[in-house]
Amino acid sequence: MKSLILAVIGGVVITLLTGLIGHSPSCTRVVCLAGEVYDGYPLAWVQMLVGASWFVRPLGLVIDIVAWSVGVWAVIFGASKVRNKNAINGHGPSGNTDFHA
Repeated sequence: MKSLILAVIGGVVITLLTGLIGHSPSCTRVVCLAGEVYDGYPLAWVQMLVGASWFVRPLGLVIDIVAWSVGVWAVIFGASKVRNKNAINGHGPSGNTDFHA
């Protein structure tokens, strides 16, 4: 349960960073002819009118949070499996077989 909570928190943080930190126009920012700018990755969930206000696209925001949370959970899960495998095999944190706690 702890890893799931950490994954959701990590997903929210990464999603907010992808939407609130400016991107270069040649990278992930999409600028339309009408002066609209879309931010967010992998889906654009922030719509900004150049020189005006911004709007949140809720579906894109939720999908991004879910996608990033799954990614963070996969990293946490993989790291815990490697850590548990090393503990079972008697390896220390550095992979030294002489380590015994």
